[in-house]
Amino acid sequence: MPAINTQYITNLTAQINSINDCATLQLMVTQVEAEMTAQLAAAERQIAALLPLTTIPTNLSQCISFITSQVAFYEAQYAQAIAAEAALVAAYAGLISAITSKISTLGCSITPPTP
Repeated sequence: MPAINTQYITNLTAQINSINDCATLQLMVTQVEAEMTAQLAAAERQIAALLPLTTIPTNLSQCISFITSQVAFYEAQYAQAIAAEAALVAAYAGLISAITSKISTLGCSITPPTP
């Protein structure tokens, strides 16, 4: 779970303090509530995933269950890392394409970056 962005919270606080009407305040409160709910749900899911890793198994069945849950947890982490990497590669591919196009349009003698 990423750390809380304190500057973002400070900015939201300033926005809320500058609101001069109830309708706008209600919209802001609704947005903040939705965001907090989503962040708390994500934290709860992470905690639930980590909870099995905090129990010491005492018999073979518990050992197998413990190892299975560890493998599943790390497989999920691995899949998330692979997805993040794929998104990053796609983003860079688009950027490199734009750079290459701009180099061509301008007739530059620059070698575009490679992924």
